[in-house]
Amino acid sequence: HKAPSCTPPIHRAWISAVNSSVIPDRDTLWFGYDPTATACADTQLCEGGFEFPPPPPVGVFDVRFQSSRGSCIDSNQADPKRDYRAYVSAAKIDTYLVKFDPGFGGSPMIFSWSPQIIRAIYDSARLRDVFGGIFINVNMGTSSSFAVPSPPHLNLVIITYGQTLTEVQPPSNEIPTEFTLAQNYPNPFNPGTRIVYGVKSRGSVSLRVYDLLGRVVATLVNEERPAGTYEVTFDASGLASGVYVYRLQAGDFVQTKKLMVVR
Repeated sequence: HKAPSCTPPIHRAWISAVNSSVIPDRDTLWFGYDPTATACADTQLCEGGFEFPPPPPVGVFDVRFQSSRGSCIDSNQADPKRDYRAYVSAAKIDTYLVKFDPGFGGSPMIFSWSPQIIRAIYDSARLRDVFGGIFINVNMGTSSSFAVPSPPHLNLVIITYGQTLTEVQPPSNEIPTEFTLAQNYPNPFNPGTRIVYGVKSRGSVSLRVYDLLGRVVATLVNEERPAGTYEVTFDASGLASGVYVYRLQAGDFVQTKKLMVVR
């Protein structure tokens, strides 16, 4: 399966599947995002526009995406081999459901991909089973393949975290006209993330991270700061996966936002 030839700058990755038949069957799925994509199949991005055959009978080799976004056009018109999504934000999470059938005598199946490409366009990505990662939970940024022996189910999930199309803007030299607290980037993250905040007048500033029980797990800033825009790095290496809250207090201004640590 060849990469589609399209004009827009698609940020895409691939995952390839091959079974263990005497004469192996193989196929490749393409996924990713593009700043000009729509939320559904887009013929301008080569996502569809032609008839694709319905799933074959059980026992025939087949690999395809089952969109988790809902069907915007007739499912037979969308290309289930490609799933390019609209770029929304650097903190975006996308989930891709991969349905496969190794075919008679075709187990196990080996899925492979390029960790270099994954790291180039995503902050992180994982390959999991549909049961929440109980049996399969692979870091696609460090591993390059995974074998699924005699699969009891025919579904895998690709979860991508964040996108490297944009970066947090560096602090400017302009004096802010108000206090601000930006969403951290990347988010979710492991183990480091950056937080930008603005101070409109000199005063005491504190920036702390709390767990959901209200306990302070990190103090990032606790001092007097002149007016300006600042960036601080938060290293969550010692924290467990989960949702945390970071809180900026500067004078009477108080604002909180959530961040997510993913291992």
